[in-house]
Amino acid sequence: HTISTRFSGGTESHLTWSPRNLICSVHIFTTQEPAEFLDHAGQSYSVGNIFTSSVAGVITHLRYFKAAEESGSHTLKLWRSSDQQELTSGPVNFTAGASGWVVADVPDVAIAANTQYVVSITTFTKQSKTPCGFSTPINNGPLQATGGRWVAGNGIFPTTTSCSNFWTDVRFSM
Repeated sequence: HTISTRFSGGTESHLTWSPRNLICSVHIFTTQEPAEFLDHAGQSYSVGNIFTSSVAGVITHLRYFKAAEESGSHTLKLWRSSDQQELTSGPVNFTAGASGWVVADVPDVAIAANTQYVVSITTFTKQSKTPCGFSTPINNGPLQATGGRWVAGNGIFPTTTSCSNFWTDVRFSM
């Protein structure tokens, strides 16, 4: 959205810093869906996607496209990639049945422009995945997802880089 403020009284000139752009509730993924739901035979995996924003803003929610068979309590996490610092996390509870997006409401986290972040989740039964789903970056508004990450284990920073899309996402506003 573009917001514009002007002086009244005949001059109709813009106030300083006007017009301004405002971005509300942008996700990386819009209508895309995973190519497969990978069975991992009882091994837990922390999986996630790498993303950047071309402008500074805030992350207000974390999302994951869950497999129908995945159930139980999970935690979505937002990390700064450079130092593997966990910035926020939010719990989600899955009920086996339907696949689709689940959302964790988290305290707003300010992110810097042109800085890599990772949004991750640990899965225990099935993992949403598109193999080499990042052969080219995925862009929506100021957000760009460029790759996936994974590691065997529960709730840890995913350290292994992958071209696969693991279907973690954010809600970004500015």
